[in-house]
Amino acid sequence: MATTTAPARWQRVQTSPEPAPAPAPAPARPPGASPIYDQLAREWAAAGRTLPGRPDSEWRRLTLFPAPADDPLGVTVPAPPRRGWLHDRHTV
Repeated sequence: MATTTAPARWQRVQTSPEPAPAPAPAPARPPGASPIYDQLAREWAAAGRTLPGRPDSEWRRLTLFPAPADDPLGVTVPAPPRRGWLHDRHTV
């Protein structure tokens, strides 16, 4: 294979700048610093809703058991027939 001494005709050009560094996280407020948030958190806790920074009991309950198998009995069911204007005009 022959080698040449000619300069390269193409050069790589960086098209996007390097990503900017991530901003520093906002400092956490001590409890009681926001009476509006504290009241809202109390209302949500009383209603059984999930709150930021607290464990989610519903998620924990859902993840206790493995997901069911797609086909536990080995029975395959055909997909329902497609209907509609798009399928009627564009059949395979």
